[in-house]
Formats: sequence, C-alpha cells, structure tokens
Amino acid sequence: MDWDIVFTFIIVGTVLFFYQFGQDIFEKSKMFKRHKAKGEDRWKWATTPPYFTFKKILYWVFLAIVLTVTLYLGFKIETEF
Repeated sequence: MDWDIVFTFIIVGTVLFFYQFGQDIFEKSKMFKRHKAKGEDRWKWATTPPYFTFKKILYWVFLAIVLTVTLYLGFKIETEF
C-alpha cells in the first residue's frame, strides 16, 4: 500500500471538512467570542470622540504600517513566482 495516497486522502478530506464545517466550529468556541468582543471594543475605542489623542494617533499609525508591510510583502510574493 502506498502511504502517499493515504496521506493525500487524509489531507484533502481534512481540508474539505474544515471548508464545510470549520467556520461554524470555530465561531462556537469561547476563544472566538472573547476575541471578537475585544476587537469590537477596540474598534469602538478607535472610532469615537475625541478622535485625536496621542494613543489613537499611535494606534492608527501602527495599523497603517502593518497594513502597508503586509500588502507589500503579499504583492512581492505574488510577483516573484
């Protein structure tokens, strides 16, 4: 018996299973709900008055840097191959 075929079926089956049911399983977890609540609170904090505080400006600058670097690296990887 060729084990490569067995492992391929297991990996493909796992990917298909999580594609169908993974989001529901993940969203029902306590960790997801806790992090979602934290994210919503952070978003409310970042978009409510007073808009221009030192902490909020640093937050948005950091967010812009992370987004820019992520997009740059993504495009670089895409164009490399």
